Amino acid sequence: MKNYLLLISAFFIIGIAQAQYINEWLEPVAITDSISINSNPAILIFYNEGNNDVFCFYEKRSSESSPSQIWYRNIYSMMDEQVFLSNDIFKFRNPKIFTYPTNYNSRYFLFYESNETGDFEIYGIEVFIDGTFGPSFQMTDNDMDNSSFFVTHDGYYEMAACWKSGNSILFSNILFSGDTLLFEEIYTIDTTNSYDQVCLLDYGHSFVSYRKIINDSSQIYFSEFD
Repeated sequence: MKNYLLLISAFFIIGIAQAQYINEWLEPVAITDSISINSNPAILIFYNEGNNDVFCFYEKRSSESSPSQIWYRNIYSMMDEQVFLSNDIFKFRNPKIFTYPTNYNSRYFLFYESNETGDFEIYGIEVFIDGTFGPSFQMTDNDMDNSSFFVTHDGYYEMAACWKSGNSILFSNILFSGDTLLFEEIYTIDTTNSYDQVCLLDYGHSFVSYRKIINDSSQIYFSEFD
């Protein structure tokens, strides 16, 4: 019995050692230059029959006063940084990645916010596995600044987003329309002193949570669509 217990203990120790070896974090490395101002990273994984590629999209500004641009870099090949969206006047910010569905034969979209038409609106653009991009498409069109865009999915085929428009927190499911995406019915969740919203889809249920300022109190609010 004693030898049996020793054998089990040995296998247990070996298993722990192997698990620790496999799940080791690599040393962090900088993927942007040290001169510009870089922020808001978003990671995209291309699923390509076992040969996956990983890209990182992010905001870049050359100075505090310059308009924000969106750049990207292939993390695996460590190619040079590449410009994705830029303009000397307009701003491009808050890149968000969406993969549909989340497995092989997926389609990949990048959402962003831009003031190229005046107010900040939400846009999308399809990213292809060969490194090319489709035309951009506009998803909002109102007289408010749209910001803090957050996209979510249920792990299968349903996707939704929440964002701030003016002083309101909005929510909508996202639908395909040909080669573009559009919002379905847009719901207003709150209209005053609301910030930092997040949302989640789960098997037909929709959830939104956000921060709300009431007098001098910062509270967390929650809403569900059932």
